[in-house]
Amino acid sequence: MQKISNDLENKIIDLYNQGYKIKDISKICKVHPTTVSRVANRNSLCRECSKLILSEKINICKLYNLGKTCSDIAKLYNVSRNTISTILHNNNINIRKSNLDTYFEEAVQMYSNGYSLTQISNKYKFSRSNFSIRLKKLGIPVINTQNMLKFNEHIFDIIDTEEKAYWLGFIFADGYIASIPKNGKPHYNFEVSLKGSDVEHLYKLQKFFQVTGNRVKISSIICNNKQYFRCRFALTNKHLWETLNSYGCTPKKSLTLKFPNENIFKSKDLIRHFIRGYFDGDGCLSYGGSKNIFKPRCCIVGTKNILQNIEVYSNTSWTWYVANKTSDLIFDIKSNINNSIKFLQWIYENSTIYLNRKYYRYLCFKNHNFAVSKSDFRDNDRVISEKAKLYVQNNYPNFVYKHVNPEIIK
Repeated sequence: MQKISNDLENKIIDLYNQGYKIKDISKICKVHPTTVSRVANRNSLCRECSKLILSEKINICKLYNLGKTCSDIAKLYNVSRNTISTILHNNNINIRKSNLDTYFEEAVQMYSNGYSLTQISNKYKFSRSNFSIRLKKLGIPVINTQNMLKFNEHIFDIIDTEEKAYWLGFIFADGYIASIPKNGKPHYNFEVSLKGSDVEHLYKLQKFFQVTGNRVKISSIICNNKQYFRCRFALTNKHLWETLNSYGCTPKKSLTLKFPNENIFKSKDLIRHFIRGYFDGDGCLSYGGSKNIFKPRCCIVGTKNILQNIEVYSNTSWTWYVANKTSDLIFDIKSNINNSIKFLQWIYENSTIYLNRKYYRYLCFKNHNFAVSKSDFRDNDRVISEKAKLYVQNNYPNFVYKHVNPEIIK
């Protein structure tokens, strides 16, 4: 530690108060920069302090005494945490222990019990990074849960199974990819978002990707006094992004989406599974017929290229409409009852992967020879809806649907 005379210390203080930088003061006084910093700290010198007026300093002391942390106050006044500490010290206010110091032993115990750094830091309201540093100093290995997440990024490299073809079609309909800059580097994001009652389908997708961990999230919003649920599944991976992009699932694809080249499918029969996936995402299975007898009616939304290929491969006739008044690039195709039956049988027969609510509605039609009574149709839809809601209730107790009646599900 470099010792200096009182005169030299006073000179350092004078230069510091004049606004000289620490490295400049060290050159002028021929001392090490750490010596200058030590003099500044010992004498409670603070340039940021001088920028704050007296009333602000008084308010800082009041806020701290009311329980605010130095970090909270520093953010409020756009100064460093050390500046707040200096002001408190100059006003003879003892600095409280940080939450990290107060709850450190409890936090370590939680960490050893399997809680993540983020969960613990959120609970005790301290810095995640500081907690990580303290753990490392104690020799406790720190696990980055982000790096633990693994999945099969090569799952779509070869489309040679029903599952791969189906999920590719579903992603073409309801998925999206985006390259978002973050810290100067592109992040290759992939996401599928559905209504909350379809969350079980996202778990199927997660299982398909062989994900270690959980990437399915569900949330709710209140709109016009009604509760709505959304669920999402997201991954970040450059190879997956590039693979989907090469097949035609491009960023901002709504108006430009094209049917993939049939050569990507190992066999031509896989194309019907791709189309079933697309139908489960952007198709609709409704009903027509008489007032009391319902018969199936299908419609699908998409670009001209996508829908033309669906029409060709399914060998069914459709009636075309412009789906969006603001754009003539999105179409809606609808089939009559006979063609709907033909199409549904083609995509769903002998299939093992599907969106439950559409498949069970198809089974309802099929089990009644494609002419189901209004009451039976309504009862079937109600059971499907209740099953989906009950699944959410059982797996996400914080997002409970109202009016779920488990008694009708048998």
